[in-house]
Amino acid sequence: MSYTIIEKISGFYIDLKIRKAKLDFDFTVKKVDSLQEVLNQYDRSAIRMSNTTMFVPGTRIEYQIPKENLVTDKDRVMRQRDASANNREEALWRLQKATPIIATLDKPDPPYEFKKTSKILFGMIGFVMGLFLAALAISAGTIRRYLIHEIKSAIFGPHPDGKNLPVQ
Repeated sequence: MSYTIIEKISGFYIDLKIRKAKLDFDFTVKKVDSLQEVLNQYDRSAIRMSNTTMFVPGTRIEYQIPKENLVTDKDRVMRQRDASANNREEALWRLQKATPIIATLDKPDPPYEFKKTSKILFGMIGFVMGLFLAALAISAGTIRRYLIHEIKSAIFGPHPDGKNLPVQ
């Protein structure tokens, strides 16, 4: 009974750890994907600015400050994406390692420590059996006489005196 409860609790704990690790991993993957999308938008903006100023002389370009801001923002988002990628690797590692570590901790290694049956239980069983044997020993003579009488009356019929008492 206790092993079933322990196994259910262990299974619940393992499932909980796996679910949490999976949620962490999914969150970091979504974060990396969204940061990559932001980087792609910055790249598209830079390409659009570059295309609109393709044949304009360098002295007449009006987009110099926005390009610098774009590069700064892109560097910042790239650092965030790299940090999130590291977090994703850590979350993936936790997801892969959650089950084996918990499974190893939950299952004990031999030699197992066996619980011995209680001495009180053996004492109670011995006392009850002793009472039964004592009652059997005390009433054995009476039971023997009754069985002999029943067997004789079954084989030979009733007693000739008309008394139906056991013979000694």
